[in-house]
Amino acid sequence: MSNEERASRSEESRMRDDEDEGASVDGAKSVARSSRRVWLRRLAGASLAGVGAAGAYAGWSTRLEVTTHRVALGLDRERRPFRVVLITDLHLTGDRDDRRPFLDAARRATPDLILIAGDTIDRAASIDLISILGALEAPLGTWAVPGNWDRMATDLSTLRRHYERAGVRLLVNERVSAGPVQICGVDDLVEGAPEIGAVEDAARGGPTILLTHCPAFVDQVASASTDTHRGLLALAGHTHGGQIAPFGFAPFTPPGSGSYVAGWYRSSDIPLYVSRGIGTSLVPIRVGSRPELAIFELV
Repeated sequence: MSNEERASRSEESRMRDDEDEGASVDGAKSVARSSRRVWLRRLAGASLAGVGAAGAYAGWSTRLEVTTHRVALGLDRERRPFRVVLITDLHLTGDRDDRRPFLDAARRATPDLILIAGDTIDRAASIDLISILGALEAPLGTWAVPGNWDRMATDLSTLRRHYERAGVRLLVNERVSAGPVQICGVDDLVEGAPEIGAVEDAARGGPTILLTHCPAFVDQVASASTDTHRGLLALAGHTHGGQIAPFGFAPFTPPGSGSYVAGWYRSSDIPLYVSRGIGTSLVPIRVGSRPELAIFELV
C-alpha cells in the first residue's frame, strides 16, 4: 500500500472517530435535556401538590370544630347529662357569614345552658353586633363574662346593657344558680379585677362552673385554697389555641394565658378546659388552630 493510500485511510478513520464523538456528545446533551425536563416536571408537580396541601390545610384551619366532653361533676346520675355550650372569643365583625356556623352549631346542640367566655367584640364600633346573640336559646339562659378586648372596647355598664338587650346576662365577680349547677363568672384578669373570693363562695354551695376569660386566673384560685375545689369545673378561652399554630405548635399566646394553650388541663386539682374560641384578633387568619364550639355533658 502506498503512502498516499495509507494517509487517505488514516484521514477517513479520524473523520469517523470525530463523527462518533460528535454523536456521543449530542446524545449526552439530549439525555441531559431530557433529564432536566423530567426534573422540571417533577418539581412543578411537587410545587402544585405543596400549594394544594397548603390550601387544604388553610381551609381546614378555618372550619368550625364542635367538640364534646363528658365531665363528672357529682350531679344526679339518675337524670340525663346536663348540657352546656361554651362560646368564646367571637371578635365579631360585620361579616354575617362568620356568624352562621357557630349559631347553627349552638342550636343543634340543644343545650340546657350557654356560656360565653369573653371577647365577643374587640372595638367599640362592633358593639351593636352583640345583638346577634339573641338568636341563642337555652332553657337556663345565656351567661357571659368580659374579656380583655371587651374591656378595652367599652365600659362594663355599656357592655352589660347590650348583652341584656340580646337576652344575655353579664357576670362580673358574681354567681348564679342554673339548675343543678352554680355559675361563677369573674372579671377579666388582664384588663379587669377578678375576685378569688367570689369563686370560693360559689364553690361552697355545690357543683360550680367557674367561667373566666383568662385561664391563668385558675392558677390563682388553685393556689389560694384547696377547701372548695371539689365539684369545681373551670372553663376559659383567650388563647385562640395560639391562633397561628402550624401543626399544633403555638409560638405565641397572649398575656393571661399562663402555661395554657388549648384543651384539658388540671391546675392543682381543678379541671380546666381552654377553648380555642371562634374569632381572630390582630391578624384575621388561623393556621393549625381551628375555631371551636365546645359542648360539655355534666354528670
